[in-house]
Amino acid sequence: MKSVRQRPRLAKGFSLVEIMLALVIGMLATVIVLQLFSDSEARNRTATGSADSQSNGVITFNQMQGHIQRAGYGLNAVALFNCQLTWTVATGDALTKNVVIAPVSINPKTASNTLLLPAGDANTDTLLILYGNGNSQPEGSAISQDATAPAAPVYTINAAAYAVGDRVIPAPSVNPDSCPTVLAMDRVASVFVVPASLGSTRVTATLANAGVSLFNLGPGPNGLASASSAGNGPTIVAYAIRSGNLTACDFSVNDCTIDASASKTSVWVPVASGIVGLHAVYKSDTAWTNVYTTVYPAAGRSTISPQPNTACEWAKIKAIQLVMVARSDERDKSVVTTAANQPAWTQEAVAPLVANAGALTSDGSGAEEWRHYRYKTFQSVIPMRNMAWMGKPTPCP
Repeated sequence: MKSVRQRPRLAKGFSLVEIMLALVIGMLATVIVLQLFSDSEARNRTATGSADSQSNGVITFNQMQGHIQRAGYGLNAVALFNCQLTWTVATGDALTKNVVIAPVSINPKTASNTLLLPAGDANTDTLLILYGNGNSQPEGSAISQDATAPAAPVYTINAAAYAVGDRVIPAPSVNPDSCPTVLAMDRVASVFVVPASLGSTRVTATLANAGVSLFNLGPGPNGLASASSAGNGPTIVAYAIRSGNLTACDFSVNDCTIDASASKTSVWVPVASGIVGLHAVYKSDTAWTNVYTTVYPAAGRSTISPQPNTACEWAKIKAIQLVMVARSDERDKSVVTTAANQPAWTQEAVAPLVANAGALTSDGSGAEEWRHYRYKTFQSVIPMRNMAWMGKPTPCP
């Protein structure tokens, strides 16, 4: 018999065309997955950036709202408003510019009609908020001198709510706009009780300001030349937008009036990033009827704006209308903010809250860089309760 030898079968595999087709399909799948991942990351960055800006805006706006609501406490008396005030900061130096006493000042100015604070970013306002934290009555304690009482700087008052280290301001008169050239914020050096027959407490201050009433702003920094004291004292804080950040300057620690210090983060401390707009106007009870009207609009940002010029005009300011604009941290590739949806507020429908003429730099293509970001606007009319409680002061017409 003949043996039959079978030929071995040839091994089969993928052809070159099949391999190339598989590579193309794999590459397409990879591109699609990467694109989906990129889009997802972009949406996540946008959402995160928007959420961060909203969080910064909410927290910061709430902080400023609390400051404004407390403004004027400890000095809400017409005898002090519109007076010039100076004090020593933590370095022991006096201010280079005197501060006009008012609960809240928008783009504050000096008595010589110059800017008190270094200007912030273009198209933004600066704010100065002032209030105390003393234990005495906020409208001041009457100073009563008698034959046995020593003269200033020893003040005899019918109150026991003063302690060594408290910052005080002696009001020179009960009549508005009757201030001497400059008032000085004193520091209580000692407190002692006079004989019971007189029923008074004597407070000794460090500076010789005569007055008819004494306002206690509470304990606080006293400068290097004076004994330190614990506790929260007067709040004298300035706000400004600098390089797209909200910054604050504590007047009890630093001289916030120095232009050369505007760029120093140790003086103007960043409070929140991505805050690019800050605007405000005064709301006045012009007829003492508890109806607030917008007055002294701060047109022409960071410039000398109209503001109250008399003590009674300051006493009529009962609220502040404030708007703040927060910007997202992430830049979108496309333009996401147009003229139709750019930040705006009811008080100034014409003026944009974010300048469109090169603000935040321009990319040179006609679509300014600021349009590649998303914005959130926070606004409110914030009443100053300490001013509302004053009502109409007796000396005011």
